[in-house]
Formats: sequence, structure tokens, C-alpha cells
Amino acid sequence: MQSISGYLYNQTIDMVFNSDSLPNRENTLVYAKPLQIFKGIDNKIKLLVKNQDQKLQSLLDTTVIFNLIDSASKELIFSSRVIPYSDKKGSAYLRLDRTELNDLTAGIYNYSIQLISSDGEFKIVYADDNYNAQGQARIVEGVYPTFQPSLEPKLGPFYNNNPNFNGYSDGTYAYSDVLNVFDRVKARDVQQTVQYSVSDFVGQVWIQGSLSATLTAYPDDWFDITYIYFGGNTGCYFENFNGKFGLIRFKIQTQQGTLNKILYRP
Repeated sequence: MQSISGYLYNQTIDMVFNSDSLPNRENTLVYAKPLQIFKGIDNKIKLLVKNQDQKLQSLLDTTVIFNLIDSASKELIFSSRVIPYSDKKGSAYLRLDRTELNDLTAGIYNYSIQLISSDGEFKIVYADDNYNAQGQARIVEGVYPTFQPSLEPKLGPFYNNNPNFNGYSDGTYAYSDVLNVFDRVKARDVQQTVQYSVSDFVGQVWIQGSLSATLTAYPDDWFDITYIYFGGNTGCYFENFNGKFGLIRFKIQTQQGTLNKILYRP
């Protein structure tokens, strides 16, 4: 039996608070490791704040603010309040909610820590080994798979017997262009979803599949997977189907109204 080991640990940042007007280099950070921030999860990060004598500093009468900064434009992305531990001197934690990271691009950022005393004085907390106020943060993807957009087959205009076609029509049915999903569907029996956007639409839409792995305009092995009927519907509707196919297309019969768009997620 195979055994997989996992490690769960708190990410800790050591920071230096200097109460003197000039930096005291007796307590110098030897290596300021980059802060790793992972998209898709809530990040809880521990901070240790020491003075130039390496003594932990009380944070209970201060306000500590974490700032995330774009490394290129120097723009402030967001600020979050750091929460001191009531029973651990010099220790605090930062919680970055996963929703704050959804719209951020993975890459290199900077961060800074502001310490505001009880009398309103702003002080520097050094975050790297050269007494700079900014440290480096890396926003990393990989906790969850990267989002892939849905496929949107072209529905027209339809050009018969044109090799550069956007689908075609045989007079009774219209056909979308062909979608190659051989590499998108890995397992044998995967649930797949199709969404239809319609306006006063009366007609039927068939989902057709091919086992061919080669993208061709007119393969000869198309078969019907499932179909949906619309009786004058307006809005968005969906259906699911299971299976593994090489190619997918949509066969459309319109009596009235408009089939605006199809979104397909393999």
C-alpha cells in the first residue's frame, strides 16, 4: 500500500521594529523569505515582531495593518488588519480570505506592515534583510485547477460546402462548427453541461458526438447524444450528459425565435 505524507504548518514572518531614529544593525534579518499566498484557500499567516534587541514587542496597545502592493505600478491592492494574540507577546496573525484573492493574477507582489501606536504615531516595521519597509509576496495558483472558460460553438452565418465554415445548413437543420474535446475530457464517463440562451425560441437542439479524435468538417460517424425541445422559451436553460467523445457539434431546427448562444463545458 502506498503512503503519502502531508505537512500542515503555520507560515511565520519575522519582523523588526526599531524604536531608535537610526537602524540598529545588531539585529539584522539574515534571510527574509518571501511570503507565499495561495489562491483558492484562506491564508492564515503568523507574524513575530521584535525590537533591535530581539525582544518580542507587545502589540496589544497598537494597530497593525498589512498592505499588499503591486510590485510594478506600486498601487495598493488592499489592506487588512493584523490581529494580535492576547496571550502571546509580539505575536499576531493575518487572515487573507480567499475571496480577496480571486481577482488577483498570480505573480510577484510587495507587502508592508504599518504599526500605529496608541497615540496615533505611524512606525516602520522592517520586512526584509536590508531594512526596507517592503517585503516580497508571491501569489501562487495550484491549490485548485486553473479555471478554463466554456466552449462557445459558432452558430452562423452558415456557409454550405465552405472549407472555412462556421457550421453549415442542409436546408432543414443548421449545424454548429465542430468542437474538438478529445483532450478536454480525460475520464470515460464525465458529466458535461450545456447552457442555451434563447429568445422566444421554438425548436429543437440535438447534441451530436463523434468518436473521431481528428477535427474534420464532415466526419461520417456522427450520432445523437441527447436533445432538448423549446416551446417558445426565453432565457437561459441547461442540460447535462455523460460520456467521452472526440468531437461535439450541435444540430438545430428552428421554427420560431432565436437561439442566441450555446456554452458547453466538457
